[in-house]
Amino acid sequence: MPVPREVTQAILDRLSAATLRHVPGQSYTVGDRLEERAAAHPDKAFVRFEDRVVDYGAANVYANRVAHAARTLGLRRGDVAALVMENRPEFLGRWMGLAKLGVTVALLNTHARGRAFEHALATAEPKLVVIGSECLGAFESLDAAAQLEGENGAGTRHLPPRQLVLGMRGQPRVAHPRDLGPA
Repeated sequence: MPVPREVTQAILDRLSAATLRHVPGQSYTVGDRLEERAAAHPDKAFVRFEDRVVDYGAANVYANRVAHAARTLGLRRGDVAALVMENRPEFLGRWMGLAKLGVTVALLNTHARGRAFEHALATAEPKLVVIGSECLGAFESLDAAAQLEGENGAGTRHLPPRQLVLGMRGQPRVAHPRDLGPA
């Protein structure tokens, strides 16, 4: 059954008002909100996607795993991670997990390629890029020289960091750009 436009707009208005109350220096994050909701309603549906339903409890567990993995990779409060994934539950879990750690998440355009993608990375200056396998073409669109510069840290261009977390369905895995093969 479709939701009336007025109901959807009322929800968006409430979310917008809440977003405007957020200030960069505050420590309360979307990860904290997820934790609160998971404690209050662990079995309630958090997101419905295709044929899956993810409840608050499971989403919180996943976000915690992401936060621990990011910490293991060396990320700390105040660092920046870029997220390049299509909309799906893992996108939310990774965003909220990084937020729990205090990492600023730069949401990059999933359709950017080549110089546009390189520019987005340069602007965000992430210590880590989290990229869904469905968006790997963005990384592959960078020229080979750019990938090598990113790998050895040489040159003046801001390029992909040494570590990528590939957003496969299921467990994340860590790889180096050289492990991804030629662009």
